Amino acid sequence: METPRGKKELIEVFGNIYEYINEDGTLKSREWEDKILGFCYLPFPMILAWDKSKTILRFRCHKLLSGTFDLVFKIILHEKLEGYCQHFGGCYSFRVQVGSKKVSTHAWGVSIDLNPVGVISYCLEHSISCLK
Repeated sequence: METPRGKKELIEVFGNIYEYINEDGTLKSREWEDKILGFCYLPFPMILAWDKSKTILRFRCHKLLSGTFDLVFKIILHEKLEGYCQHFGGCYSFRVQVGSKKVSTHAWGVSIDLNPVGVISYCLEHSISCLK
């Protein structure tokens, strides 16, 4: 799959979320989530960034990317880089971009926040380079 460039291609590949948004900016129903979401299953536990007493072994993401995300985290484990990816900040979340009124790519379930209180993880950058 080619990486979508811009909002038009994002909608073409991952669906038109705007058809499911009310005038007040909320989702009309769970239909959007039911239509587009799948799961990524993690090969190692990650700590929730907003509740460090909890860990996860799966998260919701766009169903077209669940296999890719599964593979990336398997590569992270294989390369012994999971120590760089300790805190999970989220993937699917219906919301606007921070400081904006634009719908976030998290609303499509195509963005992942790892270690959100620091710099971009070396593990993710390394894993993406392995996929190229």
